[in-house]
Amino acid sequence: MVENEKDFVVGDFAARLKTLMNLLKYKNIKDFAEKSGVNYRTIQTYLSGVASPTATTLYRISEA
Repeated sequence: MVENEKDFVVGDFAARLKTLMNLLKYKNIKDFAEKSGVNYRTIQTYLSGVASPTATTLYRISEA
């Protein structure tokens, strides 16, 4: 059982985003940020598990 569901979802998203960036062969966050139109620092917060994206940001990432 997950003690804090929000932490589980945020952490899960971070892992999935890392996997996605690797599969798409992005060498660094900067390149992915430019392609997706999402701020570099924002992507860093997602990858560190500090925050989760909004629906708009998820759309941008999916388009990248």
